[in-house]
Amino acid sequence: MRYIMGMVEDITDRVAREAIRVAEVLEQRDVLVREVHHRIKNNLQGVVGLLRQSAIDYPDLQAVIDKVIGKIYSIAIIHGLQASTLTEKVNLHDLIKSIINASCSNIVYEHQGNQPAFLSLEEAVPIALVLNELLTNACKHRADNTPANIRFEMKGDDALITIRNLFDSDRDTVATGKEQGLNLVRSLLPRKSAYMAVVHTRDSYMVELKLSPPVTMPLSS
Repeated sequence: MRYIMGMVEDITDRVAREAIRVAEVLEQRDVLVREVHHRIKNNLQGVVGLLRQSAIDYPDLQAVIDKVIGKIYSIAIIHGLQASTLTEKVNLHDLIKSIINASCSNIVYEHQGNQPAFLSLEEAVPIALVLNELLTNACKHRADNTPANIRFEMKGDDALITIRNLFDSDRDTVATGKEQGLNLVRSLLPRKSAYMAVVHTRDSYMVELKLSPPVTMPLSS
């Protein structure tokens, strides 16, 4: 006759305590990460304040300083968004709205659909700089009393952003300024998963930007 002996231990409480400990560690990590992003945002805003004071002291450099301020502020926006959420992925819709608020007031924004789009952590800052450059150009070179227009929609996993504006009266100056800005945009765009098309007519200018995975990613990933 064969006997089998065993010992059973109820580890339910131990498993529950471990689950609580892991949850507390993750919560502490999230708090620390958000605090880091918050401090970076505040420090960048401090730099922006110093630059604005420099623009007052050196008015001849106003235009150059304003461009630098726009770029730094775009990076600060990224850290501000990351400080306010439980994920380091950046909501593209929220990013666009924040950059619009930091640009000119005469912008018409159209957001199509409810499907969210998120930027990967690695590409969030370059895309923020790209959007800042495109919106700054659209505001700067739009015809008097006409708004710049931006439209954002999702088609499958692709984020489509269209920015358009009517030309200023001085078309040659506008075209030159636009092309200089677009050269910077092209240098910032990811080599893969990003496509930009430019369409300009006699009196209008339009930029179409398509962002695809892995630049964009679902919330669940």
